[in-house]
Amino acid sequence: MSLLVNALIAVVIAVVVYFVATALGLPVIVAAVAAILVLLVGIGSGGRLGAGAGGRVGTGGRVGHRRGRVV
Repeated sequence: MSLLVNALIAVVIAVVVYFVATALGLPVIVAAVAAILVLLVGIGSGGRLGAGAGGRVGTGGRVGHRRGRVV
């Protein structure tokens, strides 16, 4: 997908987060901060909100991992 489509999806999700947060009775400033955070994460990760910033899923994230052992 293009960067424009990814940004558009992130904006739509951020708007949904804002409206859900205000519907739950949270203050407007909290809803705005939540929406901005979702927007930053969404655009920064290329629109893949759950996968992080392009990292591989299932690597374990262990430092010093070699030959099946954690060093």
